[in-house]
Amino acid sequence: MSTLPDIGSHVRVPWGLGTAEGAVVDAYESGIGRQVVVAVRIEGSDQTLTVTFPADLVELAELA
Repeated sequence: MSTLPDIGSHVRVPWGLGTAEGAVVDAYESGIGRQVVVAVRIEGSDQTLTVTFPADLVELAELA
């Protein structure tokens, strides 16, 4: 991803052996590079997990 996604964007991130979709809750530049914080819904649960990813691992996803 060449630019940081907007907060609220629907994105796809690496998750286990596949991918998961979530919503961007923060995006920022840091000393280690561009970071994107994503809220990922835990499959089979009403809970979400907030995880920080390097921006180059995050891709925009279309809403289903």
